[in-house]
Amino acid sequence: MPVLQQHLVKDALPATSIEIDTYMAALGFVKQNREGHFVNKSYEVWDLVPRNVLRDREGDIYIVDAEIKEL
Repeated sequence: MPVLQQHLVKDALPATSIEIDTYMAALGFVKQNREGHFVNKSYEVWDLVPRNVLRDREGDIYIVDAEIKEL
């Protein structure tokens, strides 16, 4: 089911590619050859680029717009 509404993340900035890579690795995903593309044993996730991933003042990461496929 698609997410149709999301809470506002105040004072958020686009996450850097390094922050995104680090976050996804901590969740058990492996970066693929294409930018913003990750996989684990269950899911393929892509379009995780700075315009689609936010970081708040505390450094928490929020994925705003990603494509997800169950493997």
